[in-house]
Amino acid sequence: MKFRSKLSVYDDPATLHNVFSPEIEERARSQVSLKKAKGHVEFDIKADDAVAFRATVNSLMKLLLVFEKMKVLADGK
Repeated sequence: MKFRSKLSVYDDPATLHNVFSPEIEERARSQVSLKKAKGHVEFDIKADDAVAFRATVNSLMKLLLVFEKMKVLADGK
């Protein structure tokens, strides 16, 4: 079974794109692509199976959480 999902993030698209571009790589059972659109960044997640999909989404979410926490620290909020 194949899986695919799109995730849009609507916060500081230029910085998000610059930060995540080096992290995007194709793996054996999953791929993530990154596209900067007007006002948001879109992650396109594809996986060959449920385990690979979950691992890819979890990895991406961990990176987004780090980005969010660093942004809060940088903004002093």
